[in-house]
Amino acid sequence: MSRKYLISRDDASNLAGEDLFWAVVEPMWEDLNFYEDPRTAADFFEMASPVQGAMIAMWWCRSEVCNGGFDQFFWNSTGMIWPYSLQGFRLVGANSYAELLEKALSVFPGGVAPIERNERDKILESNEERMNTLEPIDQAFFALEREETENLNALCAKYIRSNPNEFFRD
Repeated sequence: MSRKYLISRDDASNLAGEDLFWAVVEPMWEDLNFYEDPRTAADFFEMASPVQGAMIAMWWCRSEVCNGGFDQFFWNSTGMIWPYSLQGFRLVGANSYAELLEKALSVFPGGVAPIERNERDKILESNEERMNTLEPIDQAFFALEREETENLNALCAKYIRSNPNEFFRD
């Protein structure tokens, strides 16, 4: 596991919800670069622990979906990290989020979005029904975010607190 991204247990002791989730993600923020090519992002995910990679991928997925829906997530460079987001949702017990991402992936052949942005864009451009498919999925995602105990902040904070050695240094 990469020790580079561990945070101080003392610094996180009074944090909860989104604040705790962000405290775990923030040290990785500058190191994850998906604006160049997929290899650059892959290098980051090889350096971070699987749990750390899952956390930042979920953060990015949620940020994009809440800003412009799954269409935005897939159109933007961030779409290349969907496998890590899916892994993260499953890891922290955010199964409803995982199911929504899987449904959103149905706009791609075989339910698999290409890692290469240009390939994703071509498929999205050719799928005239994608917005009809994605809109109800986006709405279900937003509804999950409004759930007090089942939103991503709460689920990730619970996971972080249950697995302190993955995130904290003494």
